[in-house]
Amino acid sequence: MWTHKTPKEIADQRRKLWFAFGGPLLILILVFFCGVIKDMAGLYKAGHSPSREFTLGQILSFASLFAVIAAIVTYLCQLLFGKPLLSLMEQSKVLICDKCFRMKNSDGQQSCDCGGKFEDFNLWKWIDD
Repeated sequence: MWTHKTPKEIADQRRKLWFAFGGPLLILILVFFCGVIKDMAGLYKAGHSPSREFTLGQILSFASLFAVIAAIVTYLCQLLFGKPLLSLMEQSKVLICDKCFRMKNSDGQQSCDCGGKFEDFNLWKWIDD
């Protein structure tokens, strides 16, 4: 049987996001390695002037700085939108009717044919009878 989640369950779900570091950590690693690879490739590019070359320590510090900034922005977006990073990339939002429990993707129509209204699926849970 479908039922609304309690405010405590919704709050617990949001609280878990404070400790969901998987997505931001993934972004940190990707940005770091992309930055290092890009700058290392620039070091060995033909015709690169020696006065503009960076040391390995500078490359690592720049890549680390940008990676940390990207991870922080990702983490804040995750908290702002109330979903983990990978869930933020979903195209459509699932809705459920509060009367007949029919599900659909978000299409802008808020009322169901049965007379109910569509709500966010994340506010509902299934309980076995």
